[in-house]
Amino acid sequence: MRLRTIQRFIRSYFTEPSGQKYLFYLVCLCYVMVTSVIVIVEPYIDIPCEEESSELEFKNALYVYSKCNGIKHAKLLYFSRVDCLRGRHLLM
Repeated sequence: MRLRTIQRFIRSYFTEPSGQKYLFYLVCLCYVMVTSVIVIVEPYIDIPCEEESSELEFKNALYVYSKCNGIKHAKLLYFSRVDCLRGRHLLM
């Protein structure tokens, strides 16, 4: 009984339910899940960075500047550390 209600709800969501649409939404769901996991796990992934120390003066003393924050890495599915930080903010 409950399963039929759920199936009716899912079928009513699509104008013309087809396997192609179900597959498309499944791929989108998988992408969002994998991206979310990468964004959450990023602080614990060790990414090497060769950075030259430079003394930059900013008005915000708490801001830590690093050239490595903007570099996209394969370990992060070609996201940068800044992208992951913004993703974590969106998930909150």
